[in-house]
Amino acid sequence: IRQINSDNLSVTNENGNVSRVYQSDGTVHGNVKEWSGYINEDLGEPTCAYLTSSFLQLGDWRFGEMGGHLSIAHKDGKTGKNFIREMPAF
Repeated sequence: IRQINSDNLSVTNENGNVSRVYQSDGTVHGNVKEWSGYINEDLGEPTCAYLTSSFLQLGDWRFGEMGGHLSIAHKDGKTGKNFIREMPAF
């Protein structure tokens, strides 16, 4: 997971395949190779990463728990994705 720039966050496999690209306008894109976030070099010391009991922030992006769901949002307020836990039917 890497912030490519202030508007794009990439979820990339080490083989270079891009699973998802989240954009600050709230859109989500699949396998966009030119936006690959993987670097084939030492990543160095982490910067701009914060972890609390309810969210992980990487640069301008926040992965957080809201009402029992996982949300990926940009600092400008757009939500790229909500992962909703399905409740089993009885």
